[in-house]
Order: sequence, then structure tokens, then C-alpha cells
Amino acid sequence: MLRGSGPPESQAPISLGEPAAPPYNPIPAIQAPASPALEEAPGDLGHLETLIHIIMDATGFNRDEIEPDMDLRRDLSIRSSRLPIIMDAAERQFGITIELEDFIDVRTVKDIAQRISEIISRQEGDGLQPAAPAVDPGPEQAETLKPSPDEASLKRLVFHQALVSPADSMPVELSPGESVLLLSPDRDDRLAGSVEDILRLDYGVETVPMLFMPKNLGPGLESYNLLTDAGSLRVAERISALASFTGMVITLPPGGSARLKDTAEAARLLRGLFGVLKAFLQSPIKKFVVLIHSREDTETLGGLPAEGMLGLFLCAAQEYPSVQFRTLAIGSDTDLRAAFGGALDRGYPVVEMIHRDGRVFTSEGRVAPSVFNGPAGLHLSPGDVIVMSGGAAGITAHLARSLAPFRPRLVFLGRTPLSPGINPVQSLFKPAPAESFTGDHRAAEMVQTLADLQAAGIEATYHTCDVTDPEAVRMILGEVASRYGKIDGIIHGAGVLRDGLLSQMTGDDLSMVTDVKFLGAWNLFSAAAGAGLRFFVGLSSGAMILGNPGQSNYAAANRMMSALLRYLGRKHRAIRIKALMLPPIEGAGMADDPAVRELMRRKGVAYVQVNELAGLFCRELSVAPADDDWVMFMRTLPAVKTARLDATIPPALAGDLAGGAVAFRPEDFPLIDRIARVDLRREQLEAFRSFSPEKDLWIEDHRPLKFVANPLVSAAMILETFMEAARILYPHLQVRGVRQVRFLDMIECPPGSPRTAKILCRRVDTSLREVWCEVSLSTPAISPTGRLTDRFTPDCQGQVSLDGGGDDLGEGLTDFPVRLDELQTPPMDQAQVLAWYEERSGLNGRYRVIELLDGAGPGVVRGRTTYRENGDFAHLLHARYQYSPYLFEALMQSVYFAIVALDPSERRSMLPVEIGEMRFLRPCRVGEQITVEARRRAQDETGQTWDARGLDDQGHPLMQVWGMRMHWVSE
Repeated sequence: MLRGSGPPESQAPISLGEPAAPPYNPIPAIQAPASPALEEAPGDLGHLETLIHIIMDATGFNRDEIEPDMDLRRDLSIRSSRLPIIMDAAERQFGITIELEDFIDVRTVKDIAQRISEIISRQEGDGLQPAAPAVDPGPEQAETLKPSPDEASLKRLVFHQALVSPADSMPVELSPGESVLLLSPDRDDRLAGSVEDILRLDYGVETVPMLFMPKNLGPGLESYNLLTDAGSLRVAERISALASFTGMVITLPPGGSARLKDTAEAARLLRGLFGVLKAFLQSPIKKFVVLIHSREDTETLGGLPAEGMLGLFLCAAQEYPSVQFRTLAIGSDTDLRAAFGGALDRGYPVVEMIHRDGRVFTSEGRVAPSVFNGPAGLHLSPGDVIVMSGGAAGITAHLARSLAPFRPRLVFLGRTPLSPGINPVQSLFKPAPAESFTGDHRAAEMVQTLADLQAAGIEATYHTCDVTDPEAVRMILGEVASRYGKIDGIIHGAGVLRDGLLSQMTGDDLSMVTDVKFLGAWNLFSAAAGAGLRFFVGLSSGAMILGNPGQSNYAAANRMMSALLRYLGRKHRAIRIKALMLPPIEGAGMADDPAVRELMRRKGVAYVQVNELAGLFCRELSVAPADDDWVMFMRTLPAVKTARLDATIPPALAGDLAGGAVAFRPEDFPLIDRIARVDLRREQLEAFRSFSPEKDLWIEDHRPLKFVANPLVSAAMILETFMEAARILYPHLQVRGVRQVRFLDMIECPPGSPRTAKILCRRVDTSLREVWCEVSLSTPAISPTGRLTDRFTPDCQGQVSLDGGGDDLGEGLTDFPVRLDELQTPPMDQAQVLAWYEERSGLNGRYRVIELLDGAGPGVVRGRTTYRENGDFAHLLHARYQYSPYLFEALMQSVYFAIVALDPSERRSMLPVEIGEMRFLRPCRVGEQITVEARRRAQDETGQTWDARGLDDQGHPLMQVWGMRMHWVSE
């Protein structure tokens, strides 16, 4: 169901085609009762031929290349990931319901056709009428099925424990004389003894105890060391030699961390338990598997194997729907008899059961948008060092590009060699010549990623490193820390795939996946924890939450890694540690395949595009709460009974602005009333704002033209609106300024008549270092009778710049500062300035921003302002701006002061019509004394163009404006 969800992007998927030599399988086969051979009736032959055409569609093979006796894997190289696609097509074609369990042991094309014939016969015998064969929609029908961008919104889910109530009780039926395998670590396991008593006394079944980590071996007890392959093989052989089992119970009693030396032993224990599980599932009378573990161990390394087994169970439950799979977390207060009975009750649909206070809980994902809190999240600065495992291709490359505005130093780790013959450790920071790189597609993509980042001024290096090798990881990260003096963050995206149904999977298939994902995370963290590490993000998969047929190893590996990160996060509170469960990704990864995409669509899965993922990732890193250690992104995912997801979008809290995966407080975005749409795929936003003097207290003070009856929306506040829209689209970045701003029309605000404005914002550049958004503000036109029409016309437009933050304004203004010897008029003190406001404008209160004038000269002016912000909104007590609007207002007004100071007879007014570019360093502090100065660059009969800047009391620029075009306005 979640085929290809999440990464891996680190290494190329490993083919599941027939290996050169068959892999060693330690699990002896248990022969199931043979199915009666089917005669090849005409109907059966029709099923076979139809199936062959389905396989042709799924593989691209020709008819003469497929024979009935061909083996699916050996002859046709059909991977397990393709089998669900074929089964889905067969369901639609034959109108039947298929359980994957019915096809686990099939080998040839003919086997599948015979099994389909059996199912058709059985379902017809049960009175089930086959559904009509699926019809391929024509062009018009297909068009209506294409999902709209707004069809399903992006969702951010976090995980909590939720109460589980059973449906109608459906206990697993056990009969006297049946046998249950009981695995426990050693003879001191009192939990196993209690379970044995319950099984014998309450259910009347025989138990076969086995010890898998013996320390105190008693007489008459079988013991095996599941930490070794030899021990796992012996258990499998023993299970095969015994009578068939009905059930299996595995106990992991309290104190599991004391039995395991390290994470490597946790991984080996999972491998051993996997072998036992696989052997048990060959029993023809299997009914249930229950793992019982201590609730207290979930906060320790000892709880990791239980999480890995839960990942296996979630997938196995879909491959073997007739078998009851349960993990049961208990505490010292748990009534074991009642808890075990609940585990054997199919009325509880979930695989994970947690007993606490006499009730049953399970993990549940719930929609929980992050709440924007300004600078409260993780702060990334230029020069921060971020290590990314998984190479520099696919998802990892997209995430790296999304981090470029922060100007970090990026260190990529991957197994793909880029420069043959060069030792990656010895030449760690020496770039290899381009011609030395290998020519395969993945290597070429990595080379292009590095080139793009370096062209944008980002220091990016790549080092060949297998994250499963702790010594190699320690050596390379040690060199990184030595060179840069620190490692700020790690993004662990490395992973491999070894997909296959559980019955066909080997221990090596499991270990290869868990070693990269789980042990790789531990190796990276261990090597960097002492180098100033501030954050660690592991890219996990939605398969660890929902399970997925054919990906039990992948689900287990991601589940163990995510549990490890949760453990590390609670142990190292100063480090922000998160596991992100990714859905199928469009534009990167193995799920980006037409056949897989079609299957996902039929299963109700909506992809998340890789650009959307990059945006969600940055928001999670910079905006989301640190305590949300498990986070899942999704649009729509298939509903499964074995796990709990609540995708209901909760209403925004306390008037918050709903922006998809992030919610925004009105105080942080006072010029936005409502967010209509946030499209991270296209990087677009639509929002609305209603301007009125009753709500916007600043409006009444802004009457620059005495002859206009109503106050106007100020240019300074329009720029703030632009910036807020861009910041909502990129909440993890900082607004740096605007450019190419055009004020096309005045927006009058009569009392009692709110003016609704529509704000559109979209990204317009492809730069890595800086994001530029084009923003427009439109209002309904007013008819001659004063009626608001339903047609929005643009009043202003411009572009907003955002980046990761910095401490400079870039290139300074030429011919600045304004010198005292250029000033020809006498200074104007505060009383004279106020008199000018009274005589020449209708500006009041907040908009009387010039405090005094040092003087003016031909084309120059200099003065001072004291920055103030005074309760600008009736509905918001503590509004915060993206920039300093009243400093920008002071720079504009200084121009008009210069003109009338030199020519007091000038009676015309001026309004801004264009801003070439404005950049600011930081918001001004209330009460801060600021020097404003401006220099004219051009003039004609329509107006004048000026450059201007504001300086703090140390003479450092706070804001600079280039190309400020002011036009004459007269009555």
C-alpha cells in the first residue's frame, strides 16, 4: 500500500532478480497440504491467457516471451514490488477479492492462474457475484479522475497514545492438544512462566519453551543464541522437527537493555527473531503471534527490538490476514491474563496494544499543524555544518537545495563512488576533476547537485562512506569536525531496499536494510554528538506506521531507527532530534514509477511532490516544536485496520490562520485575515485582507492628500502585506526586502465600508541562495454610485526577497552619506516639523514620523526620526511586523521635506509610484533614534527618483532604498 514511501535515496535499490547463486536460507521448509490439481478446463485456460496479458502490461514483455511454466522471479525477474500491481489488475479484471496470503507460495505463471481459478470458484460457490470487469476510462473520464491540487491538502501528523475499544469480541479459537511455541530470553524470565501457566490452564494448549539468550540454563530447557546465525538456524531446524504450531509467544521482560550490549546486538536479536517468525509462519495451522514486552523498556535501548518486531508484524498482518499479530506492552500493574486475552481477540483491530491503568491504548497519528512562533525554532546560520547521508541525489539533493538560503556548509555521504582511484578520506576536501566522475545516472545527478550548490556559493563536498561502518563514519566525521570546528546537524537519508514477501526474505535481506537505516543512524549520531551537534533528522517511512506487503524489513528498519531517535532525543534534550515518516514521493524515489503510481492511485494514496516535501522539511526543522519527535506527512493514505490514523483536520485554534502544515497567529501576520490556499508544489499562496478604519487604527492617520475625502492604505503597509504573504509561503526564511514595486492605484477606506483585498504570492526565480516571490494586491473596483463590484483589479504589485538571514545589506548606496556642507537650508526643529504637517498634509499621529530636519540642499536631505509603533490594530494587542514600516514611511517623507524646504511655494503633494529595491537589516527597536538621509537620482515634470537610507546611532545602515519614484499629485 505504501510502496516506495519515504526514502531510500542514498543508494540504488537492489534488484530482487535471481542472484547468481541462491541465497542461503536457514529456514527448512514445512510442507503445507498440497492443493488438488486443477484440470485445465477451457475457463482455466482463459484465466491463464488473461493473466499473461496482465503480466505483459505490468512488465512490458511480449507475448512470445512469457510461458505458463516460467518462474516469476528466476525467468521473468518479477520483483515482489510488482506482484501487488499484478494482483490489483487481476482483481479488477476478474472481479474477485484477492488476499496476498493466497499467493505467497506461488512460483510460476501457471500457479497464479490456477490459484485465481480456485478463488473464482470459491467465491462463486459462496454466492459472491464477481464485479464487472474494470473498464479503462476514455479520455474524458480519465481527465475527471486527475486529482486537483486542492483535492487533498497536505497534512502533518504527530503521534500520541489513544484509547482502543474492541468491537464485537472474536477470540482466536484454541483447542486442547494444540501447541504454542514460547520464546523467552532465559530461565529467569518470570513473565514467560506466567504466560505458560495461562496457556496451559486457560486455553488447554501445550507449550514448547525455548530460551534465546540463555544466562542461567536449567535442566530440561532448550536454549539457542539468537544473536548468532547458527543459533537462529538451530531454532528453525527445531521448529521444523516438531509438530506444527498453532501460535507463538515471544517475551521480552523488563530490563532488556541490560541483556543487550549495544545497538548492534539489538539489530542481531531482531534478525534472530525474524528467522524464528519466518519458520513459524510455515506452519499450516498457524493462528497467532504475540510479542509481550515491558512498557518501561520503551524509554531504553532494550525496547528497540520490540519496535522492530512491530514493524515486521504490521507488514506480516497484511501478507497473512488469517494470522493474528500483536505486540503487547505491559507494566507491573497489568492484569496479564486479561491483557493476553485481549491480544487474542480479533475485536481489537490494531497490531500494537499498550496496557496502562487497566485500559488498552495504541499509537495514533493525528493532524497537528505546527504553530509559527517566529524565531522560536531551530536557527540556522551561514557557515553551519550539515552532514547529509544518502548521497547528493534524489530526495537528499532536493532537501540540500532547500537549505541553500541558509548558506550552510554541506557534507554529503554516500556509497556511490564519484572519483575512482581516489581515497575519500585522504583527499577528503580536495575536489576531484569533473572528468574523473563515473558516468552512471546517479553519479551524474550527484555531480550536478554539487555543481549547482557550489555555483550558488554553497560549500558542498561529497565523501564515499558506508554508514554501516562505524570506523569509516567516525574517521570522516572526525575530519569534518577538525576542518570546520563543529558539526551542527545531521540529516540521515541513507537507505536500501530489499523488497520481498516475508516468506521469501532472508536474514541478509533484513540486515542489509536495518544496518543502513538503524545502525547507520547510531553510527552518525555517535560520531557527531561531541562536535556541537544541534539537530539530527532521520528520514523514515510511512510503511513503519501502516505496514506494507513486501516491505517488512523496510518497515522494521525504519521503526527501529525512529525509536532510536526518540530514545536519543529524550536523553539529549539540547539536541533537536526528529524522525520524519515520508509518504510516496513524486519526482524522486522508487515510488516515482508510472506503474507504482497507478497502483497507489487505485489504493487511495495521493503522492507528495518532492518540492512539497522540501518545504515541509524546512518548516519542520525551523518552525515545528522540538518535542514532536515522530512526524508524518501525507495527503491521503489507505485505511488499514491494523494501525490508527486520524486525518481529520482540526479547526484553527483561537483564530489562528490555517496554512496547511503550519498555523499562524494573527499577531505575527496582522495584515493577513485569511489564507485561502497554500500550494507548496507550485510555491503559490492566495490570501485575503479586509482594510477598514475601525479595525486598522493606522488608516485614519494616513491622509497624505487633503483633497481626498477618505484615508488611504499606506505604501508602507502594502509592503508589509507583501512581506507577510511571502513569509507565510516560506515561514522558515527571513524577509530581506522588496524590489520592482509598483503602486498602480490608491485604495481609499471610507468609514463603515471595509475594502477587501486579494493577495496572490508565487515564487518567480530559481536561485538557490535567495527566494524571490512576486506578490500582487487587488481590490474590487468601486462603481460611480459607490457600489463595490465583484471584479478584482490590481492596485499594487512587486517582489519580496527572503533568505536564511544575514548581517549585511549587500552593496551600499553610492555617494552616501549626505555631507553637512551639502545642506543649504537651516535645520527644522520638532515644532517647525509639526507645523509643516498641520499646514501641508492630513497626516496625523502615527504618520508624523519625521522628528527634525538637519537641512536640505539641491537633491539631498537629512533628518531624524524616533521609531514608534503604537497599537495599530483594534483587534490585536501585540502585533509584530516583518520589517519597520514607519522607517520606510520616514524615508519617503524625507523626500517631500527636502523639496518644500528648498521651495516653500511648492503646494503640490507627492505619492510613491515605484520602488526599485528596498532592503533592511533588522526591525527597528521602539524608541530607537534613526538618521534618515536621501539623495535625488533623477527628475522630470511628473516626479522625482531618490535613493534613501536609515542609520542607527552607530552609523550602521538599517534600511536602504534604491529607485524610490515619487510622483506629483494635485487636486
